[in-house]
Amino acid sequence: MTIPKLHLKYAYPLDVGRRQLWSDRNYGYYPSIEEVENKIDEWKKIWSEINKDDKVFKLIIKITGVNIPRDLELYVFGTGLHPMSEPLIMPITENGKKSLRMMNLLQ
Repeated sequence: MTIPKLHLKYAYPLDVGRRQLWSDRNYGYYPSIEEVENKIDEWKKIWSEINKDDKVFKLIIKITGVNIPRDLELYVFGTGLHPMSEPLIMPITENGKKSLRMMNLLQ
């Protein structure tokens, strides 16, 4: 059985487009590139703790009976879209607010 890895990556093209839209339409706060990159680093640490010894993916495989044939990539950006599963994307804020989604999900 192959256990996939989850790779968190900065969604540069998506983030640049959202950032420009926020600027053009004066939507207000948009996280800086540095904030997004810092959040990715933070989430990598959280994921490594949650998924220690691949327990999350092993449980998914056990429950569903389906092997995940490849590694997964989670693309992270500032704000402006909801999280989605295909492709896996996750904003670090909700609608330009400073509340951080990952912390909301873990509480």
